[in-house]
Amino acid sequence: MDSDYSAIALSDLAQARQVLLDTHPAVALKTDQWFNEWFIRGYDEAKKWAMRAASRPQALAAVRYYISGFRDGHVAVWDPNASGKTMWAGWTAQLRNGEWRVVHTASKWPTSLPEKGAMLIACDGLKASEYIDTYIAPFVDRRTGLRSVLDRLALLLSNQIPRDSLWETETPRICTFESNGKILEYQLDWKNSDEGISFLNTQQPRMGVEPWGENRYWIYAQQFLSFRLAGNELENTISSIQKIPEDAEVVVFDTRGNNGGSSLFGYQLLAALMRRDTPTLDSGAQAWWRPSRISVDWFARLARDELARTGPENVRYKKILEIKNFLKEAYQKSGPSVLVADGAIEGSQYPPPPDGNSFKGRVVLLTDKYCASACLDFSDLVLAVPGALHVGESTSSDSDYLDITIVDLPSGLQMAVPQKVWVGRSRKANEPLVPKHVFSGDIYDTPALRAWIEPLL
Repeated sequence: MDSDYSAIALSDLAQARQVLLDTHPAVALKTDQWFNEWFIRGYDEAKKWAMRAASRPQALAAVRYYISGFRDGHVAVWDPNASGKTMWAGWTAQLRNGEWRVVHTASKWPTSLPEKGAMLIACDGLKASEYIDTYIAPFVDRRTGLRSVLDRLALLLSNQIPRDSLWETETPRICTFESNGKILEYQLDWKNSDEGISFLNTQQPRMGVEPWGENRYWIYAQQFLSFRLAGNELENTISSIQKIPEDAEVVVFDTRGNNGGSSLFGYQLLAALMRRDTPTLDSGAQAWWRPSRISVDWFARLARDELARTGPENVRYKKILEIKNFLKEAYQKSGPSVLVADGAIEGSQYPPPPDGNSFKGRVVLLTDKYCASACLDFSDLVLAVPGALHVGESTSSDSDYLDITIVDLPSGLQMAVPQKVWVGRSRKANEPLVPKHVFSGDIYDTPALRAWIEPLL
């Protein structure tokens, strides 16, 4: 019996709306006009898509149409069991210096392809940006002002990726390019292949410290997600940072590949270096939690996982347990309609930095376009160090809503929704951090990057 994908999409969509209603801080805050307007209007629009869904990818696309409209990376829906092979049209384009350029082509393909470096003009009669805005962004991510998002969306011009299901399949059909002064038109020939995205897979070092030349040190801070850290990876890195000589001249914090996680991890890395001179931020800002049943259950689960991973004396386990107990008490007292201040949590502030003399040399922050969430929190802290230098690529951004919980929707889709909101934070919502010196080359080419940084110090 064929599945009723329309019913599946409508059920998931209704549950996604209920999760937002029960959990998202904006519902209780009541001051976010955009959120509240889209919460109603977007749901009505998404239902029209859901009623037409005729496949599992279209069911996902209908729900994502609603979720992407909030324009917040902390509100997301995905299929953890997305299956099927990636399809490719033999070329991949990305935005380079304001122009859409072919950056990768197949070595062998049964039909003719645009050459590497060719400029993409249009697909199916629409300029590349217009095509993305019309057929791709509404079903994936509408924050097209962010370079990281735009690059991801551009992949879907010529790659069909199961995790990023669009409404239409095997589209676009015809794309036009300019190459060596000639206008050339190509009909896209879709084949099973993941080569179109494989060039993006860059293997980054584990978290740790290594010397960089004489009296300089390079700290890899690529991962703030506890479940992706090996054993004592964080603790060993903190110990290595504490052994950096006081008279060292330069320390680079390398966040390439860091997309967020626990902001506590970033604080611990910087505190290991700066010790009593570790900066504090946003003294005039206030973070507020929404104490929902979903949030209480989420932090109970996180506490169990962290206890098993690190034991009862670990500072992160204690922090998670404090938040769980605080939210449970607040939920039982006043329910999810009343926001509660983060500062009311006993021990809610970061632990005191370790004793000892602080680092007096130059601190350098290296970011790429994917730095978001806890990576941005860490960047804010590092840039508060006097004389800190920011290099690399402009970061991604986040909204004022953070600290996600993950819930299951009826069909097996998973959904992320924030539980906390910043009020009065100095960094504005959806505002990226722009380096003083922007690297225009391959940000993952470490030797070239280091050669570029040296004369900037």
